[in-house]
Amino acid sequence: MAARFVPAVEETCVQLVALPGLGSVRHFRQESLQGVRMIPVTGFEHYLLFYTALPTTVKVLRILHAARDFPTIFR
Repeated sequence: MAARFVPAVEETCVQLVALPGLGSVRHFRQESLQGVRMIPVTGFEHYLLFYTALPTTVKVLRILHAARDFPTIFR
């Protein structure tokens, strides 16, 4: 799995740099997390990539399994 996972994350990131609005906006209470987006990793739909869109790139914050309690993790 690891041999396929890293390239899948890289592919997802390339897609996000080209189209940073692809992911869905998540609504967190913390002001510092406003604008955070989430998208499944290509080919690994149970793994979610959380990111923010910057002017020329994206900043990956976390990659978590979908079963995790991500609102609590981001507190």
